[in-house]
Amino acid sequence: MNFEDIMKMWEQDSKIDPIELDTASINIPSLHAKYLKIFSDYRFKKKQATLQMKQLVRHKFEYYTGKASAEEYKNNPFDLKILKSDLNLYIESDEEIKNLQLRIDQYEIIIDYLDGVIKMLNNRSYQIKNAIQWKTYIEGIT
Repeated sequence: MNFEDIMKMWEQDSKIDPIELDTASINIPSLHAKYLKIFSDYRFKKKQATLQMKQLVRHKFEYYTGKASAEEYKNNPFDLKILKSDLNLYIESDEEIKNLQLRIDQYEIIIDYLDGVIKMLNNRSYQIKNAIQWKTYIEGIT
């Protein structure tokens, strides 16, 4: 499930039918569970990617400092001698590092979005209560 799918799903789930406020109220726990599961899954994926990043940074450090295995250099030759002051530049601009960082950033964006969805679901019962009170007030006047 990607970010677009999650946004489309929330677009549908966020709608409250003013005629069926009771059903909307009853559905809050299941919606909360649904989005909390997705939220937890993405937090776990982000944690895994962060750990993978640490391993990849160590691997790239060894590669760029000349401490990797001979087979590594046979498969991916690297003939430059890098100064320690330039090492971070090479590691940060490495294609694998950039791709993994992009994935971590995407997970963070999805997690932030889902956090907002869950907060809205936590407030949904108050919104429904206010809608019911407003309907009662309007019907009492007319």
